Amino acid sequence: MISRYNDTETVPGPSNLAQFITRRLRMQGFIVSDYPQHKEPFQRDMKAWLSEGAVVYEQTVVRGIENGIDALIGLFSGRNLGKMIVQL
Repeated sequence: MISRYNDTETVPGPSNLAQFITRRLRMQGFIVSDYPQHKEPFQRDMKAWLSEGAVVYEQTVVRGIENGIDALIGLFSGRNLGKMIVQL
């Protein structure tokens, strides 16, 4: 934040990081493996929800390894909906 204090142009990222100091906020990420006790209940519940249609997901399927490069480029340019899959 200090290194950007006098910048005249907007930089990528959150513009309100100074509020972490003034509001005494804390930002903390998490990794799924931090909560192994929730794995089995989650898998059981998610399997049921998927089979019931309560959870719906979308994916983009590109057919053929020859189209793999285009799929990769599309992944990073937002041409996919949900997971990008290259079907061989």
